[in-house]
This record gives sequence, C-alpha cells and structure tokens, in this order.
Amino acid sequence: MMFDKRLFSLADGVGRLIAAKVACQWLGLVANIAFVVAVVRMLQPLFAPVPSATAPCIAIILIAAVVRFVTIRAAARFGSEAAERVKLALREKLFNKMLALGPSYAQRVRTAGVVQSAGEGIEQIQSFFELFLPQLCYAVLAPITLFAVLAPIDLPTAATLLACAPLIVLIVGMVAMRAARVFKKYWGKYTDMGAAFLDNLQGLETLKTFDADERAARVMDEKAEQFRVMTMNVLQIQLRSLTAMDAVAYGGAAAGIGVAVWRFVSGSLSPSGVFALSGVLPLGLTPIAAVLLTILLAADFFIPLRQLGSYFHVAMNGMTSTKRIFALLDAPEPEHGSKELPEFGASGRGVGVEFRGVSYRYADADVDAGGAAGAGPDAAGSAGAGVASPRRISSTSHSDMRNADVDSVDEGGGAGDARETRYALRNVALRALPGEVTAIVGPSGSGKSTAVQLLAGTLIGYEGDVLLSEMPSGMQDEVLGAMLSSAAPDDSETLKSHQIRDLTAASLTREISIVSAHSHLFAGTLRDNLLMARADATDNELWQTLEAAHIDDFVRAQSRGLDMPITQDGANLSGGQKQRIAIARVLLRRSAVYIFDEATSSVDADSETLILQTIRALADAGATVLMVTHRMANAADADHVVVFPFHA
Repeated sequence: MMFDKRLFSLADGVGRLIAAKVACQWLGLVANIAFVVAVVRMLQPLFAPVPSATAPCIAIILIAAVVRFVTIRAAARFGSEAAERVKLALREKLFNKMLALGPSYAQRVRTAGVVQSAGEGIEQIQSFFELFLPQLCYAVLAPITLFAVLAPIDLPTAATLLACAPLIVLIVGMVAMRAARVFKKYWGKYTDMGAAFLDNLQGLETLKTFDADERAARVMDEKAEQFRVMTMNVLQIQLRSLTAMDAVAYGGAAAGIGVAVWRFVSGSLSPSGVFALSGVLPLGLTPIAAVLLTILLAADFFIPLRQLGSYFHVAMNGMTSTKRIFALLDAPEPEHGSKELPEFGASGRGVGVEFRGVSYRYADADVDAGGAAGAGPDAAGSAGAGVASPRRISSTSHSDMRNADVDSVDEGGGAGDARETRYALRNVALRALPGEVTAIVGPSGSGKSTAVQLLAGTLIGYEGDVLLSEMPSGMQDEVLGAMLSSAAPDDSETLKSHQIRDLTAASLTREISIVSAHSHLFAGTLRDNLLMARADATDNELWQTLEAAHIDDFVRAQSRGLDMPITQDGANLSGGQKQRIAIARVLLRRSAVYIFDEATSSVDADSETLILQTIRALADAGATVLMVTHRMANAADADHVVVFPFHA
C-alpha cells in the first residue's frame, strides 16, 4: 500500500520511534523463543532419559518473561509517542493553513470537512503510525527470525511454514485493490453526512421558523442510511479478508506441524540432526522435544502477518483521510509580498486607500444565462455586473445624503457579453481618505464584499492596483481636489503608495481591521476577547475602547466587569451588544484603516445608531473608514459615497 512520505517529515524523530518500536517487538519475539525453548528443554526428561537442566531453564524463563514484559511496554510507548507527534504536527499545520487561507478557505472546502479531518481523520492516522506501520516492518522480521531458529531443527518444516506466510500478504494485496475505492466512498459519505448535520444544526432556528425541520430530518435520514450501507460494505470486506487470513494462518500452522510430525514418525528427525544448544544448556533437544518446539512456535509464523492484516483496514482509513488532509494543506494560499509597512495606526499617521482599474473574477464561477455566479462571495450576482471607473454624480440635492460626495460605478461592458459577466468587479476606481467615512453602497451581489476582501488581501489574482497611500499632514485636500476634477495627483511626488499584493500578511492584518456582520466572540471572558487585539493593553485602555464603542455602561453593570463570562459565539449577549464588543476589540487594535462590512445589518435600531456614532468618531480621530452597506440611509453622514450598481 502506498502512503505519503511527507508524513515522516511532519515531526522530528518519528522514524526513529517507529524503528525503536520494531526493535522492541523483535526483542520480544526473541525472548518468547527463548522462553519456549527453555520450557521444552525443562520438560524434555519426561519424554526421554536425559539429564535434567531445571536450574538454567528456570533462569532463562524468568529472564525471558521480564524482557518480554519490558519490550511490550516499551513498544507501546514508542508507537504512541510517534503517533502523538504526528497528530500534533498535523493539527498545527492544518490550523496554520486555515489561518493562512483566511476566510477564503470556504471556497475550497466545507467547514464540516475541516472539522472531521482535524478530528476523526487525524485519529485514523494515529492508528497508522501506532499500529500498522510498525507491524508492517515486524511482520517481515518475525518469519525470517523464526525460520532461522527452526531451520537447523528441520529445514522442510521451516520451509513449509515460511512458504505459507506470504499468502497472507497476497490476500492483503488483493483486498487493497478493491478496498481503496470503497474506503474513498466511505469517507466521502461520512464527511457528507457530517456537513449536512452541521448545516442543519447551525440553521435549526430557521428550520423551525419555516416548519422545514421534518424535511431536513428526512434528508438527514437518507444520508445516514447511505452511510450505514457504505459502512456495511466496508465491514463485509473486512470480514471476508479476515476470514481468508485466518484460514491461511491456521492452515499454514497445521501444514508445518503436519510436516514436523510426519518427519518424526518417519524417523527423519534424528538426534544428530537436531539443533544442539550445548552452549546454553547442558544437552541438546531430542526429536520429540524438537517436534513439541515446532508445534509451539508454528503459530508465531503467522500471528504478526495476521495482525498486520487486521491493522490494514485501519490503515486504509488513515490513508484516505491523509489524502484529504494533504489536499487541503496543498491548497494555494493568498500570495503576499515581503514588504513591511510602518505602524501607521499606532503612530497616528494617515493612510489612504485607492483602487485603480481593479478587476476580479472567481476562477470557478459558474455563470448561467441570468448572470449569476456560482462561487465566491458576492458571486450570486456580481459576476453579472461589470463595472468601470467611477463617474461623478450631482450629490447635494438629495436630502438624506446631506453633503456627501457620491460616486457611481458603471458597467464597462454590455449585458449581453457572456465573457464580461464572469467578472465580480470590472475596472473599479475609488479612493478613501484619512479622517473621512467612505461609504460603499449597493445591492447584494454587486461586489462590495469582494472589494473588501481584495483590500484585506484574502483574495488574490486581481487585475489593476489596490494601494495603501501614506498621507502626510495637509495632503487630504490636495488628493480630494484631484478626485473632484477626475485627475489623479502626481503620486511620485506627493504620495508614497504600497501595493497590497507586495505587503506581508502581518502588515495587512495590523493596519487593516474588519468588522463584519457576523463578528465572532470566543468562549471565555470579555477581557480574553479584547486582549486578542493587543495582549499588552491595560485595563484603562480596555475601558476606553469599550467607552468608544458605547458598551461600557453595560459592562460596568455586570458583577465581574471585564471578567464577565462570554459563552461560545457570544450566545449570552444580544446582537447589538455582541457587535459593539467586537468593534471595541477592533478599536483596541489601533489600525490605520477600518472596514465595517454590513456591521449594522443584524442589530437593533438603538445599537445601529451607537455603532454609526462610533464609526463617525473613528474617522474624526484621523482613521480611514470604509463602511459597506446596502442601505443608503446608513451612508447619510458619510463624507464620500461609492455606489456599486447591480446589472443583471
């Protein structure tokens, strides 16, 4: 069976630990052989008039028993240590891979698949390292060692036993050809059922609301039944292969014993041909003692290979999950550069955001006649909305928009152009300045969240330029004047720009903070959640950020204050409280650019008002603020508005 050699490079010393376990198993076999030989030699006076050797035999039996005990314990320890190292390394790599992929991981794999791979999948790999792989090596050494012991006693008997042993390997190989396909389907059904269960569990409230829980239960029953059938297929293969291996093991042992008895009866086992142990024991073995020794050791020829066959099915599960895990580990990560940004946010220096002719399309977008894409954020409609450079619209006449500047992003190609509809964004140009709130508005599917992900660096492969521009004091008016005249300023003289694709991931996460519609709070305390943003923050700084997010009164009313408990995903908080705590955490980060992506879409009216006040105060403090929303009313106080229209 083929396995990925990269498994051995995951953790240091895994190969040595496996070799140590095999060595312990082999020493245990040698001790067992010595034990059997000593027992047979001690019983030999019962069959023939030979001098007794009780004292040395008892000594050998005791020593062999101690060695056997020690080697069994040591082998188990070495195997367990090797497996634990691989498990830890795989989980670390898988977790780090998820961090590297960021939110874009969902485009490649289902969440349930990741959870199952990190849990049950890695546990199956543990069995591969702890049981199967050491047994594979030991199953080769054991028959050779036993052949070396029995061949001097009677070569035909030893040869018969050795010839029957590989038949088990042949059975394992034949089973492997069919089992590989079955185990792949088995694991697929398992992950499919797990994904459906997780989806139903997360959407349980929705299912109950729309009285769709019975239909979901029927679908779940169907998937469970499919998994049950596949499990029974796997068990049938295991049962048949184990039955065949048992037949070979018992048949081979019986054949070897039969040859030994036949040669004893025929007189072929003569004292002169019997293996002498005069160097260890006072006298060698008689023919009848040799037959007894052969009978006692015959089963050991097949036990290691028989155990290998039983571990094989566990190993197949491990190898199937390994392929899935390595497929995920091999997934391409967002490509970041090596350029480090200064700490603009912490130093209070302004940073502008600029899109120049930016286009993006999802590689796996499946666009139908209606222009809806089948993959990626905003893809449901954005693929049908090609856009070009913004054009200025008369902005001050609308009473709700007050004095905001409004840009409209137009379509760059005809609606009937099938190729154009593949783009989520097309030739987008916009700027956001420090000290201002730039609202990005538009219907769902117009590409707003795609633009946010490009700025955050979680999506790669875009066309055009996405820039962070250093803004020295007094430069905002000059840049804004250039925007109003639809002419870009001379960046080479006035601005120092940094291409997003050239920056390190650490720089991006430090200088660009995002608050989404579904911010996550971790189980623990409020303090734990806040300190994720900056571990060295003082209590005074924590209270300042809570005050800025208009959530400090609620926290002060709690008996434990900053140490108030937070349940998983903030389940013990209202939607508005949860969102304001998430905003407080982001404020503590001290970034230069803040993006609020539909941050008020799932909160009550009072919380929405408080969040909008926080957003305005953040911009007034000199930060660059982008607010993504599909509600024009939320953009009423924005300094600059960019409209992403949807073109069907």
